[in-house]
Amino acid sequence: VYAGNLPFAFEEQELSQLFSQYGSVLSASIAVNKQGFSLGHGCVIMSTEKESLKAIFKLNRTVVNGRQIKVHQDK
Repeated sequence: VYAGNLPFAFEEQELSQLFSQYGSVLSASIAVNKQGFSLGHGCVIMSTEKESLKAIFKLNRTVVNGRQIKVHQDK
C-alpha cells in the first residue's frame, strides 16, 4: 500500500501504528533521500489484501499531523 503526503517528521514506527488499526502490518518503510531525510511517502505491506483494502478505504484523505495523506494500492 502506498502512503503519500506524509508528515516529514513521521517515522516508520508511526506509519506502522497508523495502519495496524486495520490489520497486521508485515512491514512499513518511508522513502528517504541521501541525507536520510524523509521524502514524505512510504510503503506498507499488510498481511492480507482484505486488510490492505480496508486501510486504503479508511485512511485515504485523512489528516495526519496537519497533512491530508494519500493512500492507495502500490504499483
